[in-house]
Amino acid sequence: MIKSTASNFLGLPDKYSTYEDSRVAVLPVPYEGTVSYGKGTAKGPHAIIQASAQVELFDDELGFEPCEVGVTTLGPLGVGCLSPQNMASMVSGSVEKIVGDKKLPIILGGEHSITPPVVEVIKKFHQDITVVQFDAH
Repeated sequence: MIKSTASNFLGLPDKYSTYEDSRVAVLPVPYEGTVSYGKGTAKGPHAIIQASAQVELFDDELGFEPCEVGVTTLGPLGVGCLSPQNMASMVSGSVEKIVGDKKLPIILGGEHSITPPVVEVIKKFHQDITVVQFDAH
């Protein structure tokens, strides 16, 4: 079983953030192994999670709180000092577990190199996928 962290995305109460009952899983990947300029990407996942607690949960267009489907936040992957290949392997295994459990993965990085292993795993489960990637610059 994958455990959720105490500091969770959107600051959701346990009612909406247990792994077993959530349809969405947020995976922090604080990797900074191939950055060539401007270090700090490893701090990104934590900063995003902290800021997410300020988000308004009610969606005016939908007329409800989408987070009620359940959004669990997993513990950050220990990828800090790994080679790109070992990081990719760890990310692949974690994403495979999430998708295999029929949850929508949301991956918080870290640097760009975390994206290819995520996409490769999801393509094994879903032929037609869409990737939404936000970049700090």
